[in-house]
Amino acid sequence: MILSTEEDPEVEVNLPESRIGVVRTDMPVRITFPALNDQEFDGTVSEVAYASGDAPSYPVVIRIAESTPTIRPGMAASIRFTFNDGTEDGELLLTPIESVTEGPETKFVYLLTPSDSSANYVAHKRPVTIGALHDNGFEVTSGLQSGDKVATAGLKQLLDGMEVRLLE
Repeated sequence: MILSTEEDPEVEVNLPESRIGVVRTDMPVRITFPALNDQEFDGTVSEVAYASGDAPSYPVVIRIAESTPTIRPGMAASIRFTFNDGTEDGELLLTPIESVTEGPETKFVYLLTPSDSSANYVAHKRPVTIGALHDNGFEVTSGLQSGDKVATAGLKQLLDGMEVRLLE
């Protein structure tokens, strides 16, 4: 994310193809500058590239609504997009790659819920819809909520309703 031009500052960011379809011109965003103690500014998307070029990402240009003299060309910036589904870029719901299993009809995880009778957990087979693969795991678009615990080991031995103990 590089800032350009002094009079009408803009930030260019590259988005993956999994998100470019929901970005539109005049979409509001929040811009943070680490060099300015993470001060936030409002911005709007001014250009969305039609094609990706040589990279697997699409350039998006963002105009800063109210510039100050402290914002300089070449500064790094972080951009926060809010999409219609209520998620924010960088705040996606991710699950570890090793937690996802594929069955004959759908992908699923084993959701771990506290057991009523002990300090253990109960594994429940939960269908999930998986989105893009990120560095920290798969994006989960449905089937889980933030804070859910999922099994990441021993999946081949797990059965729906089985009581399990977490390893320390």
